[in-house]
Amino acid sequence: MFKQGDKAVCTLNDGVVEIKSDLFTSAGTGARSYLVEWTEGIDKGKRSVVYATDLEPAPRFKVGQKVRFTYSPVGETFDLVAGPFPDFQKAPFWVFRDQEGEHDTSGEGQMLPVA
Repeated sequence: MFKQGDKAVCTLNDGVVEIKSDLFTSAGTGARSYLVEWTEGIDKGKRSVVYATDLEPAPRFKVGQKVRFTYSPVGETFDLVAGPFPDFQKAPFWVFRDQEGEHDTSGEGQMLPVA
């Protein structure tokens, strides 16, 4: 279940949407649905009704994004190079590259976006 303001991916076209309503039952089809707003591409800003079964949570980060870690010194950044992947408990983890070009992995819970 999503709440208003959550980001999701529409599995019909892999487009990113923002949830704009609570879950409701569509009068025409009886399907559980959300009102969404497209956040990118040619449909950016348009709103649609999408079945709940056609939505999945959007990743918090993107490949190519710079991040820092909750435990790293201020100003130290890392580049995300792959992910997200599910770990053994189905929690997302990412592959990152440090300033020396070395690669490692980290769970999403320790990462913060760099503005």
